[in-house]
Amino acid sequence: MTSQNLTLALAELQARKVSTGSISDSHRRVLAQALGSPNLEASERLAIDRLLVGAMGDRCPHPQQ
Repeated sequence: MTSQNLTLALAELQARKVSTGSISDSHRRVLAQALGSPNLEASERLAIDRLLVGAMGDRCPHPQQ
């Protein structure tokens, strides 16, 4: 995946996250694989980290206080 394609895919996933409040398991796997890309730029890494952390929050809700 080229850097431009990855940037567009990340923007699409961010839009999905905002509109639906979640991303699919298959998207999570793609993000995890993208982290291993040798062409990953720092801004893309940050975007992936934010999406994955947000996805973890969806799956692991905070305990009720």
